[in-house]
Amino acid sequence: MADTDVPARRRSGGVERRSQPAGPIVVIAGVVAVVISIPVTSIFGAWLSPPSPNLWHLVETLLPEAVENTLILVAMVAVGTGLIGVGTAWIVTQCSFPGVRLFEWALLLPFAMPAYIIGYAYTAMLAFPGPVQSWIRATFGVTRDQYWFPEVATVWGAGAMFTLVFYPYVYLLSRAAFLEQSGSTIEVARTLGRSPWGAFLTISLPLARPAIAAGIALALMETIADFGTVHFFGQHTLTTAIYRTWMGMGDRLGSLQLSAGLLSFALLLLFLERWSPRAFTADEISTAQLLSFLEAARWAPSSYNSQPWRFVFARRETPHWGRLLGLLNEFNASWAKGAAALVIVFSKLDMLVPGAAEETPAYHHSFDAGAAWLSIALQATRSGWHAHAMAAFDKERALAELGVPAGFRAEVAIALGKAGNAEKLSAALQAREVPSQREPLERIAFEGRFRA
Repeated sequence: MADTDVPARRRSGGVERRSQPAGPIVVIAGVVAVVISIPVTSIFGAWLSPPSPNLWHLVETLLPEAVENTLILVAMVAVGTGLIGVGTAWIVTQCSFPGVRLFEWALLLPFAMPAYIIGYAYTAMLAFPGPVQSWIRATFGVTRDQYWFPEVATVWGAGAMFTLVFYPYVYLLSRAAFLEQSGSTIEVARTLGRSPWGAFLTISLPLARPAIAAGIALALMETIADFGTVHFFGQHTLTTAIYRTWMGMGDRLGSLQLSAGLLSFALLLLFLERWSPRAFTADEISTAQLLSFLEAARWAPSSYNSQPWRFVFARRETPHWGRLLGLLNEFNASWAKGAAALVIVFSKLDMLVPGAAEETPAYHHSFDAGAAWLSIALQATRSGWHAHAMAAFDKERALAELGVPAGFRAEVAIALGKAGNAEKLSAALQAREVPSQREPLERIAFEGRFRA
């Protein structure tokens, strides 16, 4: 139903408008985007073919261990890079000590060392003939079977290498987030009785959470894509499974289909941070920043490129703010008043099908407007903001008071802001200030026939 092609013509409120000629920068950017998208397109395009016969063999033999090891690495790197990256960033931004300026850039040096090089170095240093174990045997007069020493060439060893190399992703983004925070916020928390540790947990950490999550996501994408380190350590992961499928079995289609699964997992990491908080900071949002979210919505797919969505927005402390806030019900207004901006989403009830002379009902206008809302939410999250959609507002008043012409429906209201401290909410809302849970897939997806 959804036609994602974007023609040169665009319609706005029934008036046809021709696009301006693309400048050279736009053309160059388009060419670069096409070149970059070719590998991704070819990988996902592999699933247009029937599944490779070798996939079932891999599922029964190699893939269980590969998936398990990959998940272990993901969990270990997420925790490790988060602790090291956030901890070091907090120390160098909030503490003053000799050499702090040196540490600020020295903590980035692991970026210059590939993970497999670190693996070589630690293996040579910690293996049985290496200097560490040789010193233990010489100092204490013991033989190999008389002491225990952890084995480096394991999945846990590989996870440690990834953590030591990729934590700068988290450090760099966390440091920038901590530097942007107002020092007076921490001082006020301290004067109200918060300990340094309490102020960090309840003020600084929640404000930096989007940046921390982005850094961890980058580290995890590097982890699941690595081949050299896990191959050197002799561990089977999804990347080595892809390599063995292509080079060992000669199955190019099977390796592409496995790659699509790996790429899907990497894309999933980008969406895990998206959720809808009710507690926002006092940060104001610029018109340019807000329009960048709506620009993402403008490129959402829609049937026949009808683009039925329309947006009316207001930023906090502007003349139009009170009008939009007054459309919300009492419950939503109680917390949305702290948002940086409000957006009301409308959808057009009719559409002009290409080749037709008159508009016809667009039965999918709400579905297409939903695609635009998700684009806003994802773009806001990628930019360090959050979006919360609300269905409870006066839709009839919205149509009348905002000057909406006939033929449109009010869909949702959206609150936009930066996630803040949940403690300023009521006790009832604090309990709900967590990402929502989801139904198991088997309860919503059915093969062949709907099941109650």
